[in-house]
Amino acid sequence: MQLNVMSDDGSTLQIQAIGQMHLVDFGAAAAPVKSLLEASGYARKVLMDLSQVTYMDSACIAWLLTCHKRCREAGGELFLHSVPPSILAILKLLRLETLLNLAEDGRSAEALARGGRS
Repeated sequence: MQLNVMSDDGSTLQIQAIGQMHLVDFGAAAAPVKSLLEASGYARKVLMDLSQVTYMDSACIAWLLTCHKRCREAGGELFLHSVPPSILAILKLLRLETLLNLAEDGRSAEALARGGRS
């Protein structure tokens, strides 16, 4: 799995995840994003593009929930968008669509981020 910072304007951080999200390789792949988030980044709007993710294990779902919680506690928000149907089905099975900020695409995620919590 690979995490790329697509843009960072100081108030909004846009990230793209690519490939399979496994616990074993998640730590190293998330290091640049983790350092951005820990340096007061949780207080920002974080938009994560999942369109290129082909698989997500339960540990990565837990990581997303942790990021969501930390963002909310710091005054920011995490928005997931362009979630592939197979992963979206898992999130819905776990009823996480009621907790996480999910958007159909990047434009919708940006609109949610500007307008607040969905």
